[in-house]
Amino acid sequence: ADARHVAAHVVMDYDGASARLLVSEGGVNLLPAWKPDSSGLAYTSYLKLNPDLYFYDLRSRKSAVLSDKRGLNSRAAYSPDGSRIALVMTHKGTAGIFLIGSGGGKPQALVQNDWSINTAPAWSPNGEWLVFGRQIDGKLDLWRMRPDGTGEQQITSTDDWQEGAPVYLPDNETILYR
Repeated sequence: ADARHVAAHVVMDYDGASARLLVSEGGVNLLPAWKPDSSGLAYTSYLKLNPDLYFYDLRSRKSAVLSDKRGLNSRAAYSPDGSRIALVMTHKGTAGIFLIGSGGGKPQALVQNDWSINTAPAWSPNGEWLVFGRQIDGKLDLWRMRPDGTGEQQITSTDDWQEGAPVYLPDNETILYR
């Protein structure tokens, strides 16, 4: 295998047929997220030795930087209408949840504090909520908030589980997590 393609993004049919390389720029490329209109995908790349967020345009077959703040720029989640991206950033300290426009721009902090690690944002299908993981004192639980950062609610509280990777189901009520 060509070393340049070890950490690439590949698309294929449901049965594994017709695999084709999408993104392979020589860096480690992780955590792809399809844009809802299927025009491309956001992904994290270490191409410049920092975990930066990029957009790969399927039409032009080119990548562009969406967020390259020092520190983590990762775990992109598109809003249902594709106009905004929730992501995890660490440029202000601990991991927080931020919003940027789908074409990049200045990040808006939704959750950023020095007493917790916030990660893995996911939108509800109607765009009214963001669910995310929050780790406090080594204990990971799920929380949700409105896309403007208001209405924070803790939705799980367990001592023996480490809930994570939440995803809303189409009913806007049910959340699947690991």
